[in-house]
Amino acid sequence: MADPASDHESLSAWPALAGLPRALPGLRWERGVLGKEPGGQADFQWIAASPGFSGPTSDLARQLWLGAEDVVRATLLWRSSATLHQAVRCYPGRAPDAHGRPFLEKQVLEWERPADLPAALGALILLPLAAGVDDAVWQGGERDPFADRLFVTLEAAASAAPDPATLVRTLGAGLAELSRRFTEDDLGALYARLLAGQRAVFPSQAIDPLGPAALAALLLPLPRELADRLSLVGWLPCTVPEALRLGRHWDLILGSDGSLPPPPADLAGPDDEAQARGRIMAQAILRGDPRGLHQGPVSVRSTAAGESARAPTRLTLWGPSGSGKTVFLGQLYWQLSGSQREDWVIYPGETGLDFLELMRDTMYSRNAFPPGTTLGTSLNIVCHLVHRHTGERVTLALEDRAGADYEGLHAEVQERLLAAHGIILLLDPKRQDDRVFNEVSHTFERLLLAAGRVAAQDPRPVAVCVTKADELIETPDDYRLALSEPAGFAAAHVDQRLLNYLETRFARFALFPVSAAGVRLQFGAIEPVVFYDERLRPRINCGQPFNLLAPIDWLIRQVGR
Repeated sequence: MADPASDHESLSAWPALAGLPRALPGLRWERGVLGKEPGGQADFQWIAASPGFSGPTSDLARQLWLGAEDVVRATLLWRSSATLHQAVRCYPGRAPDAHGRPFLEKQVLEWERPADLPAALGALILLPLAAGVDDAVWQGGERDPFADRLFVTLEAAASAAPDPATLVRTLGAGLAELSRRFTEDDLGALYARLLAGQRAVFPSQAIDPLGPAALAALLLPLPRELADRLSLVGWLPCTVPEALRLGRHWDLILGSDGSLPPPPADLAGPDDEAQARGRIMAQAILRGDPRGLHQGPVSVRSTAAGESARAPTRLTLWGPSGSGKTVFLGQLYWQLSGSQREDWVIYPGETGLDFLELMRDTMYSRNAFPPGTTLGTSLNIVCHLVHRHTGERVTLALEDRAGADYEGLHAEVQERLLAAHGIILLLDPKRQDDRVFNEVSHTFERLLLAAGRVAAQDPRPVAVCVTKADELIETPDDYRLALSEPAGFAAAHVDQRLLNYLETRFARFALFPVSAAGVRLQFGAIEPVVFYDERLRPRINCGQPFNLLAPIDWLIRQVGR
């Protein structure tokens, strides 16, 4: 007969399960499927989801990036982002797409973790469940009548009551598999590199794909603060791994169909302490005994504080008058300040905090939009962003002046635009007149001349954001298109003459539809977020802003190339 107290002690003795309550609460999870419609023309999109699943209204599809995915084989993933975790099974799609190409369908079990529960608990429960899923969950399901493409609404959140005895058996099976697959040296080296703050860590030698219990058990000897935020790839279905890009999404990658890349030469390696602790962790796994782990605190290095940390990436926000610059930056600041689910943490800079606090009062307390910048005045706002996992640092600056002041291209604005590693250009889709074209061309022609780029393109990346995208979204399918095919959606709402100009002046730019006001999807219909009061003043209701971070993420990737 199982002894619940003994089972609890066996589980909570592992550092990754520290704080595990004796009475385990039920776990609830949502589900989504990322794939292609059989025989369809569209690229990857969310083809099925339960109502509370985050995928269709976030950039989760991009976060699950595994490279070229040029090998179609089943694999498991464990993705962590603050308190949101996903157990993912990738498996071959049932039918090729319109071009006859096979592809990997990804089915996601998503858990919003209460802060007092360890992530490893969810991994021990959800990864074995994910290992058994297939496309039967949506094949033959009723299509969403509001969508003109394949989309199936799945049942509401599923739940399970964790059983300690079952968890102990899962843990034991995982430990047994790890002891068969790894040597002490190889496993210790993996743990040492994780403790050193490295990402996209590959084993020194290829191993066969791990089962779900073994993948979850890898978290067990790690300190909970680290185990709670790690993202794991059981096997990379790619023949040419791009370690730098993979490191933006994944911490540990346990195998690949291509050659395993070595650690980057410019990255700080594990010190003696990390190597010693890594070996102790490997010994605990291989012996199935955590008692040797409790020998004082474990130091976890972050690349944010390491000697190899890079200088902050400088991004500048600019746009013609009325393009929504201050609303964009204000919403970005307050949305990130109140979120534990995003990869970025935001901090106020040297200037602009008073204005950001005024923005909060205006938008959240009075449901109003801030007034435009007054002629002859300027706003100087600086924010700092730090990536939770990589330690990447970004300085985001905005110097805003009234539209009538643009012709002067004040020295401060020009200096900041010239010093930026990347530029966020905001455009109002409702304004496609000569004045907008003149403001943009006037500004960037002078920048090119000031930089000495005569008859040459600006090599820096530019994220072109079509603001107020909520005003362009009338149906749920518009919303899904804006999220799944952002460049095409945005391009349809930018003046062609301006697009042609940007193509001739910038070597790298990308289009993004963004909305600071947000979108509200209720009962299969889009409800207005912006409305007008009795004095015909625009007001803002409660919506979900979208794509505010997408241009920043893209610029960071481009600057790193």
